[in-house]
Amino acid sequence: MEPIEAVCLCQEYDLKAMYGAAFEEFSPWITLLRPEEIAASNRIRHALVFRPAADAFEPYPNLQLLCSIEAGVDGLLVHPGLRPEMQVVRMVNPGQANMMAGFAIYHVVG
Repeated sequence: MEPIEAVCLCQEYDLKAMYGAAFEEFSPWITLLRPEEIAASNRIRHALVFRPAADAFEPYPNLQLLCSIEAGVDGLLVHPGLRPEMQVVRMVNPGQANMMAGFAIYHVVG
């Protein structure tokens, strides 16, 4: 596989700290980087995102793929920085579905 560098874009969490080890173990050709670790922003074509800031995509003129870790992509589809050439996808995690179900049950019962 060709190596991929992906920037982590999130205002709230350090996505590299949260997911970096899993990517190294299961997808070693993908390197997650924090914005401050990127030497040439024009080389970045992929981003792992969770509630990115309104201007988060501006430094990356060649960004083509946004991979959301959220349960849905509605927030990204209306993001002010979304450009027509950007594809939006989301990660699917069975554990996330269980957490969402638990969250819903808590608010119905509680």
